[in-house]
Amino acid sequence: MLILAVLVIAEAAFGSWFFGPDLGVLLNVPRNVEIRHDVSNFIPGGGIAVYRKDEYGFRGTYDTPAAIDMLVIGGSTTNELYTDENDTWVEVMRRAFARNGKNLVVVNAAVDGHTTVGLIRSFDLWFPNVPGLRPRYVLAYIGINDMYADNHARYDVMAPEGVWQHLYARVRNNSAIYSLIRNLRGSIRARKVRLVYGSGLPRELKPVPVKNIAEFRAGLAKKLAKDIAAYRARATLLAGRIKAFGARPIFVTQMRGDSFLVDGRMLVRNGAALNERLALTIFNQVTMAACREAGGICIDLGKELLFAPADFDDYVHPLPSGSRKIGEFLAARLGGVL
Repeated sequence: MLILAVLVIAEAAFGSWFFGPDLGVLLNVPRNVEIRHDVSNFIPGGGIAVYRKDEYGFRGTYDTPAAIDMLVIGGSTTNELYTDENDTWVEVMRRAFARNGKNLVVVNAAVDGHTTVGLIRSFDLWFPNVPGLRPRYVLAYIGINDMYADNHARYDVMAPEGVWQHLYARVRNNSAIYSLIRNLRGSIRARKVRLVYGSGLPRELKPVPVKNIAEFRAGLAKKLAKDIAAYRARATLLAGRIKAFGARPIFVTQMRGDSFLVDGRMLVRNGAALNERLALTIFNQVTMAACREAGGICIDLGKELLFAPADFDDYVHPLPSGSRKIGEFLAARLGGVL
């Protein structure tokens, strides 16, 4: 009974059952999280990387949600779970803004695995329930996950379904004890396996012929026509949701880490890399078209920014060097228009 009483008092004092934010639904969004990863095995001198999400599910520093100028959304390439708070591309971009006299409050609201499906639902179930949240801009870093939208469907579910899932979500989102256990368990697992998003990435780069690249790309576009059309509809809908929320959309395209243009040659890490890269360029064109139609700010980062093989440790997630390039590039491109 004494133990039970202590647990109840701890939950009341440190949990969010009574005093936490009421987001309206039991969101499948990590909140009140702090995880420390040992990243020294894949980042030279990396040490411990700190990952935090606050009570609203945001990553970043701000006084109140009402003070946020820019909300950044996307999947794991934006969330950057294994990148320290100070090294994410969102934070690099914010600091670059500040250096140039633009003291914008920029907050990261990305969720691992999200496609445009989850991002659209976020504007239905999540963001409207954050008190005072009315950013002037919403930056969407999108494209890669939407190439595999069906495979990412489980990550896009914003609210739990069924009695047991609702009960679990309530405990997960409000319990201080559960949060402590989850963080300890995650830290133990991370220390044990030292896992980054991808593993076994081939270090060797091989040249591939690109003589008939246009013909190959046209065939790929025809093969993916149904998926491309569905993505176009979702990207258009997302832009509309952002505008309805009172913000201006900023759409930014992505590039993969398994293929690179070096001295005019295409170098790939595996046999499927060229196919994946070309498919992504098609999706990126759709992203830009939907953005232009919505009157948003459109940045084709996937086409304009050149990465080096050392900027990635797996097929899609950048290392801090890649994150610096992304953040500095976006700050430079957006500096004259925000």
